[in-house]
Amino acid sequence: MPEGRVSRRVEFTDRSLKAIKPPPRPKQLDYFDDTLPGFGLRVSYNGRKSWIVLYRCNGVKGRLTLGRVDVLPLVDARELAREPSAMRRAHRGRSIPSQPQRGSRCSITSAGLRGTS
Repeated sequence: MPEGRVSRRVEFTDRSLKAIKPPPRPKQLDYFDDTLPGFGLRVSYNGRKSWIVLYRCNGVKGRLTLGRVDVLPLVDARELAREPSAMRRAHRGRSIPSQPQRGSRCSITSAGLRGTS
């Protein structure tokens, strides 16, 4: 894992999100949901919190940012993370192919739960 990056597992609730404080400079902390593999929260040292999803497509790992916590509520972020087609539409296929090629394998990954990205 890159220096300055730490991953943790948390059960996301409105209360737990408010309790998460920014790390000291220049770190970023990644928190991953206990119930939904690959779905997480990235907290930067300046206090910004963003929803992320880790995925794997044709053996290549990637991270997709769904939106900021103050703009996208937890319920909506989880729904987006569960529906790969919604993520593809929202991000115009920049990270995940909108039409996977025949034989390609794309899926949400639980790599964040193991502490790798």
